[in-house]
Parts: sequence; structure tokens; C-alpha cells
Amino acid sequence: MNNALKSGFPPFVDEQSLRSAIESVCAQFGRVIYLRIHSATRAPESGLHCACFLRLEPAEAAIKLKSRLDVIYFCPEIAFFADVDENWAGSATSSCLIDVRADHAADDEAGDGTRRQRPTNHNSNR
Repeated sequence: MNNALKSGFPPFVDEQSLRSAIESVCAQFGRVIYLRIHSATRAPESGLHCACFLRLEPAEAAIKLKSRLDVIYFCPEIAFFADVDENWAGSATSSCLIDVRADHAADDEAGDGTRRQRPTNHNSNR
């Protein structure tokens, strides 16, 4: 996954740029319905990276993504590391939780005229 993110995207300097790239790479497999980006940490030999956890819809999309990109299945999420720029301006000490489903409220019909319950957005910096 990290190699796919490095191809064709500028260096990631914040959570929004990383999120957009992840959604773009995953679009060929399915729709990102959940994405959690943990703060950047420095690895001795590989520089700064973020731990990312995501879920795709439909569920079969995760199997396809796992078979083609370097990710691990960390039930029920897909996990991977993403290299970020030295000028990373993302969260320094906490994780950034992005519930992508909140961006797709029009798609949230359960089919019977009711709305599905969805988690609220969280950011531990508040």
C-alpha cells in the first residue's frame, strides 16, 4: 500500500492529503467507509510514517485489496504504514479518526426508509 501511495501523489504533509490519497488508491477496490490515521512516528531507518487502519465496502473489497497491495488484515480492519513528509503537520500525539460514512449521508438509506446508525466523529485533541 505504501508503494501505491508513493506513486503519483505529492509527499503527505497532513491528514487530509493522506486521506485523499488512500481513498483514491482504494477506489478501484471499493469505498472507504472508515479510516483511522495514527500520529506520525519516526522509524530509525525509514523516516516518518503513520499507522493507518481502514474498512472498505463491500466486505469483499478488503480481500481484493489485500491480495494486490502490501497490507495486513487486522480484523475487522486493513492495516498498513504510510510514509509522510518530514514537514508532517498532522496530529503529533493522538490519532485522527475519520468516519468517512459521514461524508456520504445521501448513501445512508437502509432501504426501508430509515437511517442506519453511524458512529460520531472523534478527535481526541478536543
